[in-house]
Amino acid sequence: MFDFGKDLKRFVASGVGGQTRDPRVLELLPTAMVAEQAASEAPLAGQSSQPWRAWRDVALIWVGHARRTGLTSSLEAAGRAADQALAAATAGHAFAFASTVAAEALVARFDLRGDLEALDEADAAVEAAAAEPHARRAEPAVAAIHARIRARRALMDNDPASVRAAAALLDTALHLDSRRGTDPDPWRLVRVVDLRMDRAELSLQAGLRWHDERLLDQAGRDLRVLMDHVDGDVLPITRARAIRACGLALSALGHMAGRTEAMEQAIELMALGRDLFDADHSPLDAAALLAAQAETLLRWQQAAPVTQLLKSAEDLLTQAWKLCATRSTGLEVEIRLRAGRVKTLLAYADGDVAALSGQEARLRQRLARGGTDPVSWAVDQLCLARVYEALDELGCAPGRSWAAAYARAEATETLRESGLGAVV
Repeated sequence: MFDFGKDLKRFVASGVGGQTRDPRVLELLPTAMVAEQAASEAPLAGQSSQPWRAWRDVALIWVGHARRTGLTSSLEAAGRAADQALAAATAGHAFAFASTVAAEALVARFDLRGDLEALDEADAAVEAAAAEPHARRAEPAVAAIHARIRARRALMDNDPASVRAAAALLDTALHLDSRRGTDPDPWRLVRVVDLRMDRAELSLQAGLRWHDERLLDQAGRDLRVLMDHVDGDVLPITRARAIRACGLALSALGHMAGRTEAMEQAIELMALGRDLFDADHSPLDAAALLAAQAETLLRWQQAAPVTQLLKSAEDLLTQAWKLCATRSTGLEVEIRLRAGRVKTLLAYADGDVAALSGQEARLRQRLARGGTDPVSWAVDQLCLARVYEALDELGCAPGRSWAAAYARAEATETLRESGLGAVV
């Protein structure tokens, strides 16, 4: 699909910590090659004329790798490189830039794992960067990561006013970057794309949560602007992420309006996104697209109940699960929840009380065994709540509505405390 040798040469043309290479080219490289590049640069970073800059490059390469694979080892490597950048940057703009890189690695950890402590540490790193005197050159980078953290906080707050404030910060950061068009920092190109993507995701996630057509329309406008600035030949993964978001917004709007043709268009659009890269090129992005298609099929099935739609959703979720199983990401949790929901809906559609009772018994058995993972406990509780609701709707005695409400409330609170409230 891509000319990997040529693409790698384009990236390393100017050597370790170089100023002329385009880091966007990393999206064209397979994950194994990205990891090899980061590992090969690390031993040379300390010998660079600007070691903090070389370590920053290594850290950001590992962050991109982690976002595509979900690997803990990549997150840890990004954190170590960011620490080295901080150690090499004693003051001024170098220290501010290094602090933003440390925050970037921590935000990636939060996005993938729901680690609230990492988000707090990212806030502290941004505060340190903002307080650094003589760091004007780093101002756009500091403003960008600050705005992106506020966007995540706003979605956790579940408050429309916080979302509006975060959107304003993202717009301000974009405006600040637009005034620095001659900035020689090659990572500015990546930073602007990340800001535009986060601006669209903020509107999308808030719109999905509150069923707000205005916010979903805003997400669509933001995504169109992003697509105008993204070359699919250079940024295939970013383009696929934008297509996924477009598909989710379109399917949600179609569901609200009762237009099944919009959901069909969303499915086709996301299939195009999957064609932009191979599944092993970015396993998490491939899984996210599959999960989004499955979610659209579930919305479609609500508008026009057809068992085949559920079976197709089940197949998509099975494929998605294979791509991200055991990586302990928020996406993995989302897929587990959707798969449990589909399984329950299929049994309910057939009126199969025995199958639902079997699901109930297995889930209760698993919960009774206990465990140390609160997230797995919450997933099982939510799945059990849906089984209870399905049995109630089929008229089975005794009534379980109170148990379903209790299980759902406890599980939702647990996921929120784990930083994964958005997956519910």
